[in-house]
Amino acid sequence: SFSACSLASECIKGLVKKSEIWEKGGEHAVDAIFLGSANRNKESTAPARYTALMAGFPVETEAHQVEMQCGSAITAINHAAVQLALGYTDVAIAGGMESASTKPVFMSATTDPYKGLAPAWLPMRLAPEATNKPSSLSI
Repeated sequence: SFSACSLASECIKGLVKKSEIWEKGGEHAVDAIFLGSANRNKESTAPARYTALMAGFPVETEAHQVEMQCGSAITAINHAAVQLALGYTDVAIAGGMESASTKPVFMSATTDPYKGLAPAWLPMRLAPEATNKPSSLSI
């Protein structure tokens, strides 16, 4: 039942806690978060932004989403590396996020057994309900 956003946010919270980046530089120490996924997200149209907010980052933190088949995570890491190399960012978090068991499934409404079924809309949100700072997370 865990979405890609919730899985990624827990990983990022653990990373932030283990690295003590907020203790060393404050919650604005991370300039950008880059996340890649091959599948659409069931929770948000902007899953990287949603994940950053779920992980407790301020809205000023950039969040970049790469959505493509095969290579989205490495492309997200490459985007972060380019921004670091060019001096656009000092600290970035990058990686991939996926939850195959919760991804939206697309099917034809003209073939059995789905013929005649009405579409069910996924509820999309712009931001999570509440955030947990990494300091309150026990891993």
